[in-house]
Amino acid sequence: MLFYTVVLFLISIFFYSETRQTRKMASRLLPEFNADASTAALAAKHFFTISACSATSGILVLGCWIYQKITHLTCPKPFLAFSMLIYAGGFMLGLYRCYKLKITLNSKQL
Repeated sequence: MLFYTVVLFLISIFFYSETRQTRKMASRLLPEFNADASTAALAAKHFFTISACSATSGILVLGCWIYQKITHLTCPKPFLAFSMLIYAGGFMLGLYRCYKLKITLNSKQL
């Protein structure tokens, strides 16, 4: 569980740094968003959504791990399921919106 928490925080840090790079119009992940400032701002919001959801999920899993260590009981399963739902939902939503933005960019260029 601690490994999962570390992975979530690393994902959060990566997407936060990508948010900052995208705002500067220097994205490495999706360089096609660097062409326009408004597009870069929208993509940065979507990357930040992914970062925030990863961090929130990591905090919840860390809280669950601490709960297990203090009480010597297993963490409630709905709590872990909610944590994974936040992460998966935020990740899918952010990447889907980036995909839609990329489709919009491609249709404008044609």
